[in-house]
Amino acid sequence: MKNLKKLYSFQKLPKWFNSMVFAEGDIVKNPHYYGKFDTYNKETHELSANEFSMYVFILHSKNLYELNLLSTESYKNMIEGREWFMKNNPNAFYDLLDY
Repeated sequence: MKNLKKLYSFQKLPKWFNSMVFAEGDIVKNPHYYGKFDTYNKETHELSANEFSMYVFILHSKNLYELNLLSTESYKNMIEGREWFMKNNPNAFYDLLDY
């Protein structure tokens, strides 16, 4: 799988993205999976460095949104980030972020 992720190294983050960019990707699982009796999706995905950077940005933005601490511009960026992620890795998007 690592060799496959190297193919995705051409993925460019959007110009507006000014959050932390990780040097390496990571393996992530659905944040809403709570154990073996949970019927929610328990898939894991290996993300490239840019995908992982966007994934972390989206999760942090969502948390700020739920606390009513996200600006209008940041909310717009979160939505655009979700669209970027869906375009670049649709399988991971539907397993990790489509909730």
